[in-house]
Amino acid sequence: MITKTQVQPLSIILPTVKGIGCELNRLLAAAVVNDRFQKLLLDHPEKALQEGYQGESFFLTQQEYDLVLSIRACTLKDFAIQLKQTLDSHHQYSIANISV
Repeated sequence: MITKTQVQPLSIILPTVKGIGCELNRLLAAAVVNDRFQKLLLDHPEKALQEGYQGESFFLTQQEYDLVLSIRACTLKDFAIQLKQTLDSHHQYSIANISV
């Protein structure tokens, strides 16, 4: 029996100025595709940022770094919501909704 899977929209942070927020995109992408990294980001964000993902480092601005460390979330969805709420107040970022 084949069942239809419901697709939920995923918000991705897109910079309106080239280069701004790109590392946050990479951080979220790594957490989406790898459960281990996602758990590390949620449970120990500083360690996740220090270790990076598969040998790749994240080059966050000090504000982005502080923001990631300030988020307390149990799920990646909650993490993204808190990130979006904070970034909505900054004009250099825009939020794009896509379906996955």
